[in-house]
Amino acid sequence: MPGGIYLKYLTLFRADFYNLFFYWIVYSFLGWALETIYASIKNKKFINRGFLFGPLCPVYGFGALILILFSNPIKNNIFSLFLFATVAASALEYFTGYILETAFKTTWWDYSHDFLNIKGRICITFSILWGIGSVIFMKYIHPIIINISDIISTNMGYIILQIIFIVIIVDLLFTLKSLTNLNNLLSQLNNVYIESKFALEHLKDFKDNKLSSQEYIFQQVKDRYENILKSIKCRYSRLTNAFPQFTEMKINQIALDIKNKFKSNGDN
Repeated sequence: MPGGIYLKYLTLFRADFYNLFFYWIVYSFLGWALETIYASIKNKKFINRGFLFGPLCPVYGFGALILILFSNPIKNNIFSLFLFATVAASALEYFTGYILETAFKTTWWDYSHDFLNIKGRICITFSILWGIGSVIFMKYIHPIIINISDIISTNMGYIILQIIFIVIIVDLLFTLKSLTNLNNLLSQLNNVYIESKFALEHLKDFKDNKLSSQEYIFQQVKDRYENILKSIKCRYSRLTNAFPQFTEMKINQIALDIKNKFKSNGDN
C-alpha cells in the first residue's frame, strides 16, 4: 500500500485529512496572492508578503479551515455566517498578532490608527471585510475547490501532499531560524544604544577633551549602528519589505534614542 494513501484514513472532526490539508495549501496560497497583490500595488513594487519562504500565508489557510469545520450548521444563513466569520477571523488575527509579538518582541502589523481597533491587532473595518469575504468564500469559492479536490484525490495525490507537507515543515524551520537571527540583530542595535548611554554617562566625570571624546564615541556608535542596519537590509530584505512594522518601529526608536542621548549630553 503506497505510503501516501494513509492520509485518507486520518480525520479531523470527521473530515478527511487529505482534503483539509489540500484546502489549507490552496487557501494559504490564495491568501499569499491576495496579500502580495495588495502590498505590491500599495508600494508600487513587488512585495512578497509570505510569512514562510514559500508562497503561503498560513493564517489564511487556518482561517479557511475554521470556517469549513465549524460553519456548516449555519452556512445557509448568510447573516449568521457573516457574524460567525467576522468574530472567528478577528479572533484568529488578534491571537496570531499576540503570539508573534510575544515570540519576537515586536509588531508585525498595526491598526492602531484605524477606527475601533483593539491594541492595533484588529480593527472594525478589516473585521467586517473578513466577514464579507468569508461569506463569498463559503458560498462561491469553496464549492469549486471541493470539486477540484475530488478530481485529484488519487493515491498519487496523497503522496504529493505528503511531500509538500515535508517541504513546508523544512520551510517553517528555516523561517523560524531566520526570524530568530533577525531578532538577534535588532537586539544588537539596542545594545549599541545601551553601551553608548553608559559611555556618555561616564564622560560627566571628565571636563577635559569631553567634546572630542563624545565625537569619538558618536562615530563608533554610528559605525556599529550602520553596519548592523546594513546587515539587516541585505540578509532580511524579504521580511523587512513584507512586514515593515517588524523592524521599522524598533530601528527608528533606537536611532532616535541614540540621537537624543548625544544631544542632551552635548547640552550639559
